[in-house]
Amino acid sequence: MKKILSLFLIILLVAALFSLVSCDGTLSAEESTEYLSFKLLSDGTYSVKSRNVKETPAKITIPEAYGGKPVTHIDALAFAHCTTLTKIVLPSSITSIGDSAFLACVNLEDIVIPENVASIGVEAFSNCQSITNISIPKNLTVIEKGVFFNCTNLSNISIEGEISSIGKLAFYNCQKLKSIRIPDSVKHIGAAAFYQCYSLTEVAIPDGVTEIEGTFNNCINLRNIHMPDSITRIGDNSFNNCYNLTELVLPKNLTYIGEYAFAECTSLSGITIPKGVSYIGKYAFYRCHDLTDVYYAGSEADWQRINIDYSEYGNEWLLCAKIHYNHAT
Repeated sequence: MKKILSLFLIILLVAALFSLVSCDGTLSAEESTEYLSFKLLSDGTYSVKSRNVKETPAKITIPEAYGGKPVTHIDALAFAHCTTLTKIVLPSSITSIGDSAFLACVNLEDIVIPENVASIGVEAFSNCQSITNISIPKNLTVIEKGVFFNCTNLSNISIEGEISSIGKLAFYNCQKLKSIRIPDSVKHIGAAAFYQCYSLTEVAIPDGVTEIEGTFNNCINLRNIHMPDSITRIGDNSFNNCYNLTELVLPKNLTYIGEYAFAECTSLSGITIPKGVSYIGKYAFYRCHDLTDVYYAGSEADWQRINIDYSEYGNEWLLCAKIHYNHAT
């Protein structure tokens, strides 16, 4: 009798397991424990991660609740290197996404960040090379370092909220990113944030940003850039290799132009420089072959007082241009 009962229980268990598997292999809340691991957090909610990277299916739906409690957090490295993952559905209960959560999910194409997400960790979507569209939810205030690093197919991004900071390398090598509207709330843009965004043609930096460094390096199709007067420092390599820039008006409160800041801007023919600039770094205008006119707000005596690094002839193109003194900006 005991053997019959045991056999009956085994049959019921096997039947229950098969009933949890959907036809297309996509996970639902009921079957999630087969591929997902949950951890109870101190606030009484759960975090989630992949149980086994190698066994992660192509499509996953994260449940809104587990064990009767909400699932609110995607763990750090939760799905990192899940190369089979193409689509993941996140529930509205998610409020935070950990560092490198989807790092190198190279085939992930379809993901929508829930509107309640208020925190996305560093490099969360780094090297997600198949993502094409992303919408940043309104509750997010900071775009952290390298969040979309090397997302080479990311072409469209919308920012809905009041972002205050864009971290360094945030959109590094997003080669197909055509445009981005940086919110007026942004006060900080990190180094190389838009490095090698080949398809970017126009950008307006919002008022309140005071410094950029390497920010648009190698943006070879950038044609128009608006810089607010709040910028006081254009750091090293900020517009290096921006071949298609032709005219520039530098911010009125600018004091510093770093090394290689406009190097290889081979189409740049005219630039307006404010009187307050006190330093122009080595190779700042290196190989700016077309530079013919510099419109300077100060006098010739003021120009002579600028500390211009002439070492190794790196700024000879600036020296050869015609300086228009006392230019009204």
